[in-house]
Amino acid sequence: GNKNEAKVEYQNGPTQDDHGTSNPSITTTRTYPVKVQKHAYEDNNADSFLAGAKFALSTSATAPTFTKGENGEYTLDNAETNTEVVRLVETDKANATYRVAETNNETGAVLPVKKAFSGIKRKNSEIVTHCDAVQAFMKINVKPDDLKADMISMSAHKIYGPKGVGALYVRKGIRLLKQNLGGKQENGMRGGTEAVPLIAGFGEAVSRLSGNMPERTEKLEELRKYFLEKAEKTDSIQVNSAATAVPYIINISLKGIRSEIVLHFLEESEIYISSGSACSKGAKSGVLGEFGISPALEDSALRISFTHENTKEETDEFFAALEAAEKRLRR
Repeated sequence: GNKNEAKVEYQNGPTQDDHGTSNPSITTTRTYPVKVQKHAYEDNNADSFLAGAKFALSTSATAPTFTKGENGEYTLDNAETNTEVVRLVETDKANATYRVAETNNETGAVLPVKKAFSGIKRKNSEIVTHCDAVQAFMKINVKPDDLKADMISMSAHKIYGPKGVGALYVRKGIRLLKQNLGGKQENGMRGGTEAVPLIAGFGEAVSRLSGNMPERTEKLEELRKYFLEKAEKTDSIQVNSAATAVPYIINISLKGIRSEIVLHFLEESEIYISSGSACSKGAKSGVLGEFGISPALEDSALRISFTHENTKEETDEFFAALEAAEKRLRR
């Protein structure tokens, strides 16, 4: 296509007119009026890129990385002083896009988006920053000014809303080009009838969760603590999530037993968890490897997600089922 355009795929989301008015609607692929040297998701493994902080702005970039501290918190190697990033943003006169998720969807790790975006913006304010907040929205604070984000994507299905609809925040001044021909919906951005029921469902989900984030977080923190206390008493379990991760996701490994086998056993007790991200479609995403987890533990990883409606009794049921699975599968 045009060298001054770059296509980026998103969850469905809204558009914004010249006056900054948000128009909730459905969209799939956005086109930026910018040039990029290399699409950051070129390897078709967005999870690995986002989790491992592969902030690649070109094929030759040596990406800054996240360093895991003694308390389990991940910090970003200084984006301002990383030689390859500085070289790119100072010598590449074309605009680029810079993307990172606020919360990793397999481990719950909260990544230092503000530090990354602030460092890049100081070197080249023309770079467009995009934050994937799908896993963070309505769970932790997501504010464009705080994150230094030009765009933020969100999805309804992560907050008990319908699948197939989301939102894209676009900072005023970031102009998105028309993606396809057709009707005048979405200010001519994308033709086609808007999915009003899905949009309404998304809005209702946001409405129901608004105003009670502190209470929900407090309850989930207590439940997470209870879960981890029980996990630490089991020698065969390793916790892969950092201590600073959001309380909505805990990643563990049941050492020596492949996760797929455990999943099927737990299904018999009507306990449904996963071995990773749905984005991986059954294949290893590489996320845990980027966080320093060994291949053996990655192969036995279990991803448990929580809601504010879960209870300690359900946690007890989970560990009882896991113990039964271990006894049978290790025979």
